[in-house]
Amino acid sequence: LAQGMLRTNPVLRPTAEQCLESAWMLPLKSTKESPSLWKALDPVSRLVLKLIAHRLEADQVDVYDEFQKRDVSGRGVIHQDAFVTLLSTQGFHDHKLAEAVFTRMDPTGSGELNYTDVACAW
Repeated sequence: LAQGMLRTNPVLRPTAEQCLESAWMLPLKSTKESPSLWKALDPVSRLVLKLIAHRLEADQVDVYDEFQKRDVSGRGVIHQDAFVTLLSTQGFHDHKLAEAVFTRMDPTGSGELNYTDVACAW
């Protein structure tokens, strides 16, 4: 799963849905058949994430490298300001919308996203 998510070519990279349905993500599912995190997002958040992904060309993006640059703590997480900056470097400059997307991607309210969160959305 991790190797697939690191692919820069979006044709070869698994979709967010595929990532969330992976056996590696099964512990995240509740015992009741809850929808995946992707399905749980409201339509506007899903649309924004899709628009961001489509605006990025495969040769422009190395999500892992960009994430690593912004993981200043070295703990494998980025905070909201780093997420907004990450999107800005990729041509998405609507900071208010980026902050709203971050909030939706952080359902626990921890104020942090790990690489898997970002890669699945990318």
